[in-house]
Amino acid sequence: MSADPKRSSTAGREADSAVPSALLRRFKPYPLYKDSGVEWLGRIPAHWGVTMLKRLVEMRAGLAITSDAIEPEGEYPVFGGNGIRGYTTSYTHVGDYPLVGRQGALCGCVSFASGKFWASEHAIVAAPGSLVDPYWLAYLFQALSLNDYSQSAAQPGLAVETIGTIPVPIPQMEDQHSVALFLDRETVRIDALVAKKERLIGLLQERRTALITRAVTKGLDPNVPLKDSGVEWLGQIPAHWTVSRLRHVCSLLRDGTHQPPPRVVDGYPLLSVRNLVDRRLTRLPDDSMISESDFRALKRSFDVLENDVLLAVVGATLGKVAIVGPTEPFTIQRSVAVLRPRPATIQHEFLAYFLESAPFQGLLWKSTGYSAQPGIYLGALASFEMLVPTIGEQTSIVESLRRSLGYLDRLLRRVGDAIELLMELRVALISAAVTGKIDVREEVA
Repeated sequence: MSADPKRSSTAGREADSAVPSALLRRFKPYPLYKDSGVEWLGRIPAHWGVTMLKRLVEMRAGLAITSDAIEPEGEYPVFGGNGIRGYTTSYTHVGDYPLVGRQGALCGCVSFASGKFWASEHAIVAAPGSLVDPYWLAYLFQALSLNDYSQSAAQPGLAVETIGTIPVPIPQMEDQHSVALFLDRETVRIDALVAKKERLIGLLQERRTALITRAVTKGLDPNVPLKDSGVEWLGQIPAHWTVSRLRHVCSLLRDGTHQPPPRVVDGYPLLSVRNLVDRRLTRLPDDSMISESDFRALKRSFDVLENDVLLAVVGATLGKVAIVGPTEPFTIQRSVAVLRPRPATIQHEFLAYFLESAPFQGLLWKSTGYSAQPGIYLGALASFEMLVPTIGEQTSIVESLRRSLGYLDRLLRRVGDAIELLMELRVALISAAVTGKIDVREEVA
């Protein structure tokens, strides 16, 4: 590049401003910068260059492999779009290579393979040239936000030809080594903190589930006489409680449409399991929308109303629970079931807590069927037993759980927010080091 090292373009200033000020305060910049001429890069160290990605690395998709050829243990690892899938008896590559997920939800995910391995067709194998540190290259891929370059089709996908034209920085080899060593050290620290907080979340969630389970299966009085429920998975229950099936305590038990209408830009929300967030039905910016005529047609089957209880019945988050609050009209997809309790028999919040209890969740997963993903048939769900205290006792249990779970839920949110901040820091640190916004050479000297 022939740009004046002291010149700074508007694009350069905008790219630089994306770096968190805390990083700029903690780490010093390079002595001299120049305009890269590339909007996403902004200014780069004066002794760095810029080139297209395809001039640094040879990229090609991996080879197809059948699931029968993959074993839990074996000689050579099989890498897919997001790391190791298993092992096989042969290999396609030898060396140190970054791998990039190229299809579906794993589009843009970056992993690293060393030695002899098999790369599946779901991964792009990046073979660095002689002037490129493969570990630095892996961090560069992470900084590129490659998912933004995916092409829309039946599922998102990356084309080697497209990402090969991305302009990228090219530091000297010594700088590449420094950046890779620095990021190895710092990302390990961040990942350890994240893992520690994730373990804390697991413990808090276990405590939360235990409190719910005790309250909805044994009540609030530790001295209450118990009786055998007659249901293996429920065990003993308070002697004055009754047992009924969900189909008898709910006036509505339905799932959403199995044939979703075409999507439109403006219309009525078609919500799914992803909208069940923190026990609430939550609208998201990218929710699917359907036309008014299609919405009216689905509405003729049934409406979803305030205080209905929603249960995820398809997918990896099967068992997730939410309560419908005040909201604009919407309809749902088949991944969600609607349970409308009979007010004279079951309080809606008590039902939601019961669905979250450990015995019910265990039964739900034990009863799932598998095709493309786990799911529960509505007939099976309707036949599940439900504990029925008096309405007054249900109200007392709900009020007690609100109080006891309030602190836990606030703590869970704080820890979750902390994890999100750490992951944002990780992304920002990688970007700042790879693009030269911070000088890390002395950090690893």
